[in-house]
Order: sequence, then structure tokens, then C-alpha cells
Amino acid sequence: MKKEETISEYHSKLINIVNQMHRNGEKFEDVRIIEKTLRSLTPNFEYVVTTVEESKDLETMTIKELLGSLRVHELHIRKHDDITL
Repeated sequence: MKKEETISEYHSKLINIVNQMHRNGEKFEDVRIIEKTLRSLTPNFEYVVTTVEESKDLETMTIKELLGSLRVHELHIRKHDDITL
């Protein structure tokens, strides 16, 4: 993930890559996509990544659930940045 990318932009890019790989015969479980997503986020999401990894069962978590959590955190970051500017 690039520092200036939003979660939605990054998620779209990631899903496009996953879809291309599916078309080429690769099979991915949601948990693998979730793990890759968590590892590739910017440092701004570090504490959310830790929270998700420690408190959620990644085997049963959906990509939509992860995306929702990350969007909430992103909105919190933006709100905080607007206040401090």
C-alpha cells in the first residue's frame, strides 16, 4: 500500500490482482488474502493490524469485515489529521 492511497483504492487494486490470478487458475482462501492485506498496509494501520490479529479469528473473518475495520480506522486517522492541521 502506498502512503497516499486510501483503503478503498488499495482494496480495489488488490482485488484486481486476485481476480487476475483466479483467471490464471490460482485459488485463494479469504484468510490468505486477509493475511497479505494486513502485512502490506502502511505503518498508520499498525495498531489496527495488531488488534485484528490478536482479537479476530482470521480463518472465519471475511474480507468485507476486514475492509470495514480498516475504513473506520482510516476515517479516524483523517479526522485526527484534520483536527491537528
